[in-house]
Amino acid sequence: MHLLTDEITTFCNEPKLFAQFLGRIKTVGLPVSYQAFSELKDGTQRRTIRQPGRWWMWRTKNLTKG
Repeated sequence: MHLLTDEITTFCNEPKLFAQFLGRIKTVGLPVSYQAFSELKDGTQRRTIRQPGRWWMWRTKNLTKG
């Protein structure tokens, strides 16, 4: 969990939000977190995501609803 959190915070350039991202990963689980991170990396390559940290939080919330 900590390794994924480090990758996400580094990718999003949000090192101060490490604890917040770690808490979300613990809440939603690793499979959902990995899926959202994969979609995030794909979206930023296409340049459609402007705020990657916020988008990842939103996406993990939506993936757990459905």
